[in-house]
Amino acid sequence: MPTTTRNSIKRDALRRLGRRAMSCGKLRDALVKRWSDVDEVNEVIAELERAGLLNDRKFAQEAIRQELAKSPAANRALVRRLKLLGVDETIAREEVELATEDRDLRGDARAFAERRLRAMSPKLTDEAKVRRLSAALARRGFDYELIRDITSGLLNEHAHEDY
Repeated sequence: MPTTTRNSIKRDALRRLGRRAMSCGKLRDALVKRWSDVDEVNEVIAELERAGLLNDRKFAQEAIRQELAKSPAANRALVRRLKLLGVDETIAREEVELATEDRDLRGDARAFAERRLRAMSPKLTDEAKVRRLSAALARRGFDYELIRDITSGLLNEHAHEDY
């Protein structure tokens, strides 16, 4: 392919990266969709990686930080999110493990559930509260046993309080 096409692909890639950070996978997909020459796109991606303009590890670290700033999440939910963002699964697992090794997963889940419980109508039945809390925790990737322990514990503690 002519050099002008590679330059066009590179300009397109830089324009996309200028708008928002992207993983190698997502950028590759977007460029291939537009330019269709996989080899040229891969060469541009490799060039951007060598130049330090594209780094899936840094991208994953920032995505994890942003995700956890919004709301607590279990490791499997974080890995799933990174994979959806185009990060290789091995890199996703490694970065999630590093980012969460000092976290108190139970404490995070409990604090999240307490906030949700306080926001619920006092007119809801305990069953409805458990169902809603469980669903919210499950969407954040927490496992069944932890969800069961937290929801039953919270409802027992706050049985006589109005939320």
